[in-house]
Amino acid sequence: MSARSLRKRPRISYIEVSSEEDEAVSDFEELPQDVVRPPSKRRKASLDRLPDLPADILCEIFSHLEPLDLIHLIRTNKALRRFLLNRNATSVWKAARQHVDLLPERPSFLSEPAYANLMFDPHCHACLTGNIHNTIFAFNVRYCNRCKNNLTVDSWALGGGRNGLTNGLTADMFNHVMGDRKRVLYHKPEVEGIWQTWTNLQGDDARQKFMEERRAYVREISAHVKLCERWFIARRASRSGELQEMKQAKLQRLSDLGWGEELEFMKPNYFQIKEHNLFRQAKKINDRTWQEMKDPLVNVLKKVKKDRLIAERKKMYRTRLNLLVEVLKKNLNAKRDTSSDYCQPSFVDYAMMPEVRQVLEWPIQAENLPELINKLGPLIPHLSLQWQLHCDQRLSALAHAGTGTFPEADSGILYLATTFFDCTSCRKRGMRYPGVAGHECLRHRYYGFYRDEEVSYIYDDVVQCVDRCRPWSCECLTVSRSSQVARSIVRACGKDPDITTRADMLDLDPRLCCLSCSRPGALMVMTWLGAVEHARTVHNAIDLPEPRWVMVDEKMAKLVREIEELKSEQHFGEHCPKILWSCAHCITTSNRNLAMAQALEHVRTAHGIAQPSGIKGDIYISADSPDFIPRPVLLASKELKGENLTNAEKKYISKNGGGLIDFSKYEDFDKLKQKALRLSESNFLNLTKKLVELKEKSNNLLYGDQPVEPSEEPSEAGGAEHVPATTQDIGIQTEESN
Repeated sequence: MSARSLRKRPRISYIEVSSEEDEAVSDFEELPQDVVRPPSKRRKASLDRLPDLPADILCEIFSHLEPLDLIHLIRTNKALRRFLLNRNATSVWKAARQHVDLLPERPSFLSEPAYANLMFDPHCHACLTGNIHNTIFAFNVRYCNRCKNNLTVDSWALGGGRNGLTNGLTADMFNHVMGDRKRVLYHKPEVEGIWQTWTNLQGDDARQKFMEERRAYVREISAHVKLCERWFIARRASRSGELQEMKQAKLQRLSDLGWGEELEFMKPNYFQIKEHNLFRQAKKINDRTWQEMKDPLVNVLKKVKKDRLIAERKKMYRTRLNLLVEVLKKNLNAKRDTSSDYCQPSFVDYAMMPEVRQVLEWPIQAENLPELINKLGPLIPHLSLQWQLHCDQRLSALAHAGTGTFPEADSGILYLATTFFDCTSCRKRGMRYPGVAGHECLRHRYYGFYRDEEVSYIYDDVVQCVDRCRPWSCECLTVSRSSQVARSIVRACGKDPDITTRADMLDLDPRLCCLSCSRPGALMVMTWLGAVEHARTVHNAIDLPEPRWVMVDEKMAKLVREIEELKSEQHFGEHCPKILWSCAHCITTSNRNLAMAQALEHVRTAHGIAQPSGIKGDIYISADSPDFIPRPVLLASKELKGENLTNAEKKYISKNGGGLIDFSKYEDFDKLKQKALRLSESNFLNLTKKLVELKEKSNNLLYGDQPVEPSEEPSEAGGAEHVPATTQDIGIQTEESN
């Protein structure tokens, strides 16, 4: 079937009705159902025949429009353009101007369409870019920023000259505006036109007449520019008021829907909703337009409601945390000291304890919450002790894991002379207990990484934002390589590294010689902690040999102590700038590990103490501050002449300490080397003995009390007796084998 046959009107079938039946049928009854009526075809409304109307009717219609509407009609078709741009349509433009309040009268140098285009059409007159509101009334144009830069010139281009006018031209013949940086800008087409006209004029009279005309034109434009700028400012203020009314109408409708709390939360900027496209529309609100924008705006407010509830919960937590601060101040010592850094929790540690957190997260309806928080006061000492035991257990477990031993849970390993820790975050090396518990990296800075949409993290986020750090954690610590060095040092002192504590080494107060850095006639002697630091800083390169240690006799040790005492004041003065200080009045950790000047300034400004000092206890040395360790002493033989000492040895003796001694009264390099060899053999035998005992214990655990039968297979030597396994067979290297 063709498309044309489908477009035919359907046939209408009528039922034949007799005259008798026709009389019975009322005139008001509907036709029978078999009657098919043709569909009505109404022509859609169209304005394509508008130009065909009579001119007086068009003038009457157009006189009720505004100038911008007439400009839009001009660009509709040629017929309307021809009609409105005709001189006979001037009355239409004048009537349209009357609908704009306070609009200045049209100047004589502009036509009605040109004046309407200048004042109302938001397009660049050069590139036709839309939404341009930069009207330059002095030049009678609208320019975008790019066209303004291209079509304006500085004063140097006037009259074709530089920095002035030439050939009789004066500045009052040109219109100008002020640019940025106090620049005076002129319209480039106007300047070129004036210059061209000026050069074509012949005779002084013609030029004088032209000058007077130009000056009168500039004065007229200047007067009109003031009126236009005043009107433009008033119109912009009026438009701003209209937009504000539209905005308030939308906000009022949202408030009527029950979103008043969310709107109050967004004050004063309403930044969550003001960038929405529907909210920014400059359209008056009625019931029809409101139905179009209601649902999208409500969806935005649902997200705002979630943010509001989170903000209210955070505010509640901050109020309760302030109460906790007051409770801590009442129940803790008046001032902190160095021991507080590693044996007392910080504010964030207290707040994250389950006992404290349960009280602070109590439901909002709790009326006696301040009383519950005050009841936490007597529990503070117990919570502090419990926290310290927890930290010691974590550190001892880390130390046991680093050494490969897993005894029962105790903190005795922390007090051994061989226990050192390194930080993987700041690369600080050789930290000891208890100072390592107060290391700054164990309480990382908090920068608000928790997501607000996670409700369970709201409390954590508020607490850590108040203290600006995370709870105590030793995840960044690892057992230091200095622990192995310390074991060899303790063995060199004749002690067992598995049971020797730092207190034992301090009572012994030995002095050790590094044989790797010494030579005949020159010995490098230091304290046991200085030996650990020396191995970490000097023997850290791959190509350097491992240090070998030997303890000097008491006579030489006494001489070394005297030299250290002479240089102690100088060395401690160089160490003082490295000391870190903390505020003794603050519970939070934000004012710790500062330079002395910064710590004193903080106490002055934050706590109102005019003359703070460390003697009064206003500041204290942080637990994370580096320890003062005496520097190694270089002892050189008197038999060595000046030329036999290297420049580095001479410089070291003068700066760090040392002197020339008679080695006939003390142990020389060879004696110390033999002593180290004997000590090494003794340590090797003791280690072998321990390994044999360890093997017997392991056999007893595996086989019980039954003796281990030797292997029946003969050895390669022809049936030799069974030889116990040595340290090399087990895979353990001794200090001598190293």
